[in-house]
Amino acid sequence: MKKIIEKVKAFCKNDVVRRTAKTFIQAFGGVLLAVNVADVNGLDSVKTIIISAFSAGICAVWNYIKVKIDEKLNK
Repeated sequence: MKKIIEKVKAFCKNDVVRRTAKTFIQAFGGVLLAVNVADVNGLDSVKTIIISAFSAGICAVWNYIKVKIDEKLNK
């Protein structure tokens, strides 16, 4: 169990992971802010929110994968 916890801690300390998480949080926060300003009525608005959050997650994961590929290519 200690090995798993150590690996998770090392993973969370990784700069790429931190930047990816920040990207996701910023995009998701922007969506939440836009929803609070806009009038949310009905299921269509909720769908828009979910799609925007999903898009932010995809961008964050894409950034992580790109950095890892670049690191492997530059070795």
